[in-house]
Amino acid sequence: MATAGGALSLLGSKAGITGGWRKNALRHSYISYRVALTGDVPRTALEAGNSPAMIFRHYRELVDAESAKEWFDVTPPDGWMPKDLPPTIRQRLRMLAHQNRQFVDNTNPA
Repeated sequence: MATAGGALSLLGSKAGITGGWRKNALRHSYISYRVALTGDVPRTALEAGNSPAMIFRHYRELVDAESAKEWFDVTPPDGWMPKDLPPTIRQRLRMLAHQNRQFVDNTNPA
């Protein structure tokens, strides 16, 4: 069975990324760009599950705020979503709610 890491590594190699896709590349990028965008090291450390010391040591001042804004503005193009995907849990709950179905048993007074 293929792993997500293996698939990303293969994709990185096919895309011509020297050395292939690096382990935790998106995580490291998120932290670097988030700190550059917000300047809030403690919050970014909390979001990433790191300590502020780790952020200062490895991620601070690697990118500028303009690059961070561009990084977070990347979105998929219109129409990218496949048409035949099953509904998400949230969508299914909304459908059930519109059908006036109860989710909780209100018959037990306890």
